[in-house]
Order: sequence, then C-alpha cells, then structure tokens
Amino acid sequence: MMNGTAKPAGRPRIFYGYWLVLVTFIFLFLAIGCGSFAFSLFVTPLQETLGWGRGQLMAGFTVFFVTMGVVSPLVGRLVDRYGARQVIPLGGLIMGLGFVVVSRMSDLYLFYLGYVLVGAGAAGFGQVPCSTVVSHWFKKRRGTAIGFMAAGVGAGGLIAPLIGDIIADNGFRAAYLTMAFIVWAVVIPLGAIVVRTRPSEMGLYPDGASAPPLDDLGRSTEVVITGLSLRAAMHTRT
Repeated sequence: MMNGTAKPAGRPRIFYGYWLVLVTFIFLFLAIGCGSFAFSLFVTPLQETLGWGRGQLMAGFTVFFVTMGVVSPLVGRLVDRYGARQVIPLGGLIMGLGFVVVSRMSDLYLFYLGYVLVGAGAAGFGQVPCSTVVSHWFKKRRGTAIGFMAAGVGAGGLIAPLIGDIIADNGFRAAYLTMAFIVWAVVIPLGAIVVRTRPSEMGLYPDGASAPPLDDLGRSTEVVITGLSLRAAMHTRT
C-alpha cells in the first residue's frame, strides 16, 4: 500500500508468450518427429515381422499426411470455437491412441487405422492450433515468434535416434508404445495447464505490452486477428 492506494502488480520478468513459443515448439517437435521422421525406422522391422511389402507400408505414411490435411480445417473450427487449450490435449490423446493401435496390430487395415488416428492427433496439436496461439500473443514480433515455433518441425528429426535405439533393443511394438506415452506425458498436461489461446485470458497484452493497443482515435482496443472469407480470398491475386 502506498498512501492508501494498492500498488499495481508488477509484470512477470519473462513474458508469458515466450513460454508459449517454447511449448508450441515442443508440440511441433513431437507431432512431426513421432509422426513423420520416425516412420521410416519402422519399415524394415514391420517387413521382417509381418511380411508386408514396402509399398503397403509406405501407404501408411500417405495416410498420415492426408489425414492431417483433411482434419486441419476441422481443427481450425474447433480452435475458433473452443480455444486451443481444449483442442491440443485432445489431439495428444488421439495421437497416443493411434500409436497404441499400431503397437498391438497384426493386420494391415489396423496399421492404416492407427495412422489415421496418428494423423488426426498430430493435426490437433500441430501447425494450426500452435500458429493460432502464437499469432494471438504476438503482434510486432509475430513473424519471429512463429519462426521459432516452426523450427520445431525441423528439430523433430532429433527424436529418431531415441526411437531407433528402442526398436533395436526392444522391438517396434515397444517403440510405438514409448511414443504414445511421450505424447501423452508431454502434450496433454502442457496443453491443459500452460496453453492460453489469448493474452486476455491472463489479463495480459500482446508482445508483453503494459496496455492494450490503441486505435486511430487513441482508444484502447484488443488485437483482433481477422481474415477473408473464401469468396473474398478467391477474388485476390494471392
């Protein structure tokens, strides 16, 4: 108290948006690392154990990416309606379930079904929700923040040596289960506890500002990220 007036609470030393950049980096690291980079490590063990052809196995890779593409617009709608905090843990749960399915399967159709779940789950905590979160938390430094976040895609390859060692020591089924537990242990709690879709949910402002942005008349206003309708977008050169 100062002269009978409450002293305003100080801002945190580290802007919360930076923590979200780190968390979304981790999400992309796991979504692409486990879903894409690790895939090729399983091809030979699956061929040797189950006798499937390479073409049959690589079709699962296609299933993964096609599912991500098909599901992403739905994920975007869910994020708009419910927020990333509700969608991301669900994506982690679904991806983990997909890995559990492929860890127990012996039939090709279950292999494909598992990768449908893996792809849907990866979309649920991948590029769409992560970009949405970072875009809301940053305005002036948005490009830089999204760049650091997106670096998680390339860094995903670093998970391959770990998965390769597990396959060599314990087999492909144990490796799939390990990826399921990693995704569950990391994505679900971080998504539910750390993620906030907008800074206003914590009484903060984009870029760590001490006040909301001002409009042309000098009035306080929240940052609103707007876009184009499909019809309007199709009439632009871009």
